[in-house]
Amino acid sequence: MPGRGYVPRLSIELDQDDFDFLKENIPWGAKNAMFVKLSKEVRKLMENMGESGWAVAAMIIDGKIGLCLKDIKGPAHGND
Repeated sequence: MPGRGYVPRLSIELDQDDFDFLKENIPWGAKNAMFVKLSKEVRKLMENMGESGWAVAAMIIDGKIGLCLKDIKGPAHGND
C-alpha cells in the first residue's frame, strides 16, 4: 500500500510438516490474523503478569495450563 511506510513483520522458522499443515488447513489471510491475535495476547499476559507472563503463554500454547488450573482449583470447583 502506498503511503503506509514501515510495517513491522515477524518471521519464524517452521518444520515443513507444520508449514504444509497450516497452509492446507487455514484459509489464506487467516494466518496473519491468528498470529497477530496470538502476539497481542502474549503481550497482555506479560503486561499483566510481568516477566512470568511469557511462561504462562508458553504453557497455554503447550496445553499445560489446563493441568495447572486443575491442580489449583481442584475437584471442589468442578474440575475432576
